[in-house]
Amino acid sequence: MKVRIVHIEGCPATPPTRDLVRRVAGELGLDVELEDVTVTTAAEAERYRFIGSPTVQVEGRDIEPGAEAVTAYAVT
Repeated sequence: MKVRIVHIEGCPATPPTRDLVRRVAGELGLDVELEDVTVTTAAEAERYRFIGSPTVQVEGRDIEPGAEAVTAYAVT
């Protein structure tokens, strides 16, 4: 399973989010490929459908309810 964590540089919530993903995957016995992406430009924000830091995506889908309806992406 591919999990992507998209974030801005220095986001204080990113390390605990990364730890949580690893812990939950371990508890569930899931084999997770974790990708860490630091967004620095508006083009990257759009490419990764970045709606806030951190954004967690599983198999390319944001875990945030309603995220698929968002069309305004930005580095925040």
